[in-house]
Amino acid sequence: MHGRLGNWDNLEGSELNISAQGPNLDAIAAIFDRSLPAGAVKVDGHVRGTEDAFHIDRMNAQLGRSNLSGDLKLTRGKPPRLKGQVSSTYIDFALFREQAEPRQPSNAKTNDTQSTGLIADDDEALQQDATPQKQQQVLIPDTPIKLEAFDHLDLDLQIRIDEVANLGVLHSLHDLSAGVLLKGRNLTVTNLEVAGIRGGRVSGNLAMRPEAELPRIDVDVTGKQLRIGLAAAPGQKPETFPPVDIEVKLTGTGSTYRKLVSSLKGRIKAVQGEGLVSNNRVGIFLSDVFYELFNSLNPFAKTEPTTQLNCAVYIVNLADSKAKIQTIVIQTDKLTILSAGTIDLNTERIDIDFETRPRKGVGISASTITNAYIKLGGSLNKPAVELNPERAAIATGAAVATAGLSFLYKGIWDRYFSSRDPCGEALKRDTELQGKNSTQP
Repeated sequence: MHGRLGNWDNLEGSELNISAQGPNLDAIAAIFDRSLPAGAVKVDGHVRGTEDAFHIDRMNAQLGRSNLSGDLKLTRGKPPRLKGQVSSTYIDFALFREQAEPRQPSNAKTNDTQSTGLIADDDEALQQDATPQKQQQVLIPDTPIKLEAFDHLDLDLQIRIDEVANLGVLHSLHDLSAGVLLKGRNLTVTNLEVAGIRGGRVSGNLAMRPEAELPRIDVDVTGKQLRIGLAAAPGQKPETFPPVDIEVKLTGTGSTYRKLVSSLKGRIKAVQGEGLVSNNRVGIFLSDVFYELFNSLNPFAKTEPTTQLNCAVYIVNLADSKAKIQTIVIQTDKLTILSAGTIDLNTERIDIDFETRPRKGVGISASTITNAYIKLGGSLNKPAVELNPERAAIATGAAVATAGLSFLYKGIWDRYFSSRDPCGEALKRDTELQGKNSTQP
């Protein structure tokens, strides 16, 4: 390093050239008494000062294979403002995963808490004043959202990354670009584009800002032909993953996380295409209750290694403190599964019905489906799979009672079950509903 670097009150005349490299960050880790990512490190750059700003020119940093470069300007002010462009050809996310040491459970916990595992050790200090009953009942906290955290720095950045690797089940992302603007407690991510979630592309805009002194979020994100592969078998080729198109449009306002979630308005829509799902891998990526639900809906999950998915449609509308499941249609090569219901975002209660029927013409009798009428109940924090006894009751003759399922759903489901293309029927009905909603005052 050589040159002169003035202080924050006297920036003009500063000029510093930096060139540093080393086999690792062990020395810096010892100074700060914390672990840092491993790998050889190299930093080059030029810093110069003007009357009210530092200019960081030709910055290049490398840690292992990961790298970052750009030109930045840090302007003095209240708050300071960082503006510029940063880019990277490769970032290995595995470098930044902290290897947390296992912690011993506190002796202050009750036996019941230990058995349910509802209180994480890392959250203990934050929840000492909460009652055990409150901890068990609530998933979305009443913690205030503090936009004051945005007061320390303004940002105006253009970001471009060619590849981000080792992102867990997503594996890697490619061609990521976005504009990040933070000013006056207004945070926006614009022109977000990212590709390579094993195929496909995501684009959209995100924003968080104050409205009438309350935090407001706006989400408008679209994904096309994404092959995520959450339940892929080891070695399964990405081209066999079911592709999915996703639309997420949400807005909400609230002083706490619970109030914000309860205020959400908008919809989530996903349309999935043909592909293979590993029945064994579902239990790895989903909680026990959803694994139980999957096995209850699909009687072949325990005897066959994979499920051939033909199509699926998921549509959820959010309004009036509820997430209303307009449609879930899942069609495999043997079964058709339908679902509808609600999640009360205030109480967090779940009330979602499922019905499974064998497809016509595939040689499977209705008796194969031992749990044709399943309900997902409980709460967001403790969901539970239940048999719906009212709907499963067999009336005299052979007709199945429809208690517990509205007449509207009954008529729609009969239409879906009788169709050769229930996913297409669900999308057609959604278009009709959207058309009606757009004409209402």
